[in-house]
Amino acid sequence: MRMLATLAASLAHSFLCRPWPRGPTGPVRAPTKLDAFATNVGSVIIRATTDIGVVSANTAVLTIKCEEMTEPRAGRREYGLGVEIASARAPRDTRLVDYDELDSFWPAWITWGKWTGR
Repeated sequence: MRMLATLAASLAHSFLCRPWPRGPTGPVRAPTKLDAFATNVGSVIIRATTDIGVVSANTAVLTIKCEEMTEPRAGRREYGLGVEIASARAPRDTRLVDYDELDSFWPAWITWGKWTGR
């Protein structure tokens, strides 16, 4: 259980400490395709989420969610993961990871599976 809490803390730290990229002279650009959906003004976005897993560690809770966002008029659809961190001392924060970026997480998931016997 201690290794699982350490893995959860490492994931949380890596997501919260990641800087948001800025354009060279323009406004802040959305870091993921899923985040770009949130900036669409005047369009209908259908968003579906479901919880995959929850890890509790001391005063924080890490929730992994499956995310799908669709813009029906444009025919766009994006998939990914949402990593939500809720703490008693800080506001809830959610970071999104695009489907095409998930390959970089496989080594951590394989290690986590070995620790938990899954």
